Amino acid sequence: MTARIRGFEHVSEEHRKYGKKGIMPMRGTKQSAGYDFYTPIGVELKPGETELIFTNIKAYMEDWEFLQVMVRSSLALKKGLMIANTPGIIDA
Repeated sequence: MTARIRGFEHVSEEHRKYGKKGIMPMRGTKQSAGYDFYTPIGVELKPGETELIFTNIKAYMEDWEFLQVMVRSSLALKKGLMIANTPGIIDA
């Protein structure tokens, strides 16, 4: 069996929000700098509204690594969507 180094997996059923599995993060193209994350539900935000949205995905990594969550530039510019604690840092 190969040791797990880093990656993504579904949150266990008892910890899922919305009762749905998440959509695994993926790179949009070979040249993508990072992974695209998705929400398992449709969300409609009104101007100025803030919403906590769960992906139902968790990351695993080495003890010395971290995951940085950033908003995609096109979402910020075209839609005005931001991540509340940008840059978001998730440590091991």
